[in-house]
Amino acid sequence: NMLTIKPAQKFRQFARVCLWGTPKSGKTHTALVLATALAGESGRVGVISSEYGSSKLLSGEFPHDIIDLSEADDHDGIPIKGAFAPQRYEQALKLFVEAGYKAIVIDSLSHSWAGDGGILEAVGKSKNTYSDGWGENTPIYNHLVDSILAARCHVVVTVRAKEAYEQEEYIKRDGSRGHTPKNVGQAPVMRKGFGFEMQLTMRMDSMIAHVEASAVEKYIHKGEEIEKPTSELAYRLLDALDGVELPEPTEQQKEMKKLLQDFYSLSPATYARIANWEEIALKKGLDLADDLIPSDYTSDDVHRMSLYVASKRKDKTAKAS
Repeated sequence: NMLTIKPAQKFRQFARVCLWGTPKSGKTHTALVLATALAGESGRVGVISSEYGSSKLLSGEFPHDIIDLSEADDHDGIPIKGAFAPQRYEQALKLFVEAGYKAIVIDSLSHSWAGDGGILEAVGKSKNTYSDGWGENTPIYNHLVDSILAARCHVVVTVRAKEAYEQEEYIKRDGSRGHTPKNVGQAPVMRKGFGFEMQLTMRMDSMIAHVEASAVEKYIHKGEEIEKPTSELAYRLLDALDGVELPEPTEQQKEMKKLLQDFYSLSPATYARIANWEEIALKKGLDLADDLIPSDYTSDDVHRMSLYVASKRKDKTAKAS
């Protein structure tokens, strides 16, 4: 393929916002304020809840639909084991995106990290925490973050806060050095650096949003303190993200995306560790050898890929039996 030079074009982006703080600091309320404004008058808001459906208390003011990850099984009332596994967050995200929701609130993402079925629990169960635990689970965490960033809708994430400690050095009576834990305030319950994935990260404290990081500095400044954020903040963010509307995917692109997700779900633990698993699957399914992956697909491509995924599913079923 020949390389070409094209004018740089700014595409309209979807909002990615992280709100973190202690309980009752205003995270859920502010997330719903922003999501409702971002979705627009005709857009629907979906909430993925690990907080036992706490957003329902605000449904009168902010109408929304909910997927409650913490909900007990409908049949026997027993809580679902591993309720907050990253794969369950991804499944909920997929349901809302495919149903056409314009804004999604994840309340809260902390449970995917430190909850029942979360990353830290999975790492802790490994025999060798560093080589096996993190080696297997870091790609799963990355896949969840990538799924959030790739969603074709606005996403507002809430994250819980915890007390943070650092080791402070002091001199003992005998002159030797000792260390004691020192409380240095609060930190998000999430992998360090998660906030940098977002366009806007704010710490909530008594309904005041403290802007800690902003990728849209011209519109929303780092260090700003916004008391009881309103839809005006969402409109400022939309102004910053405005541009040429992203082209809608074709029917074939939509079908191919579904087939790739079906392929991934056959063995998520394996494919999460392979950065270019989509490319490998497409080359195998479409018999592309070393050719470039097409940016668009024909109906024949979709049919061939569906046969490939079906054969892989059949192989897996045969092995299981």
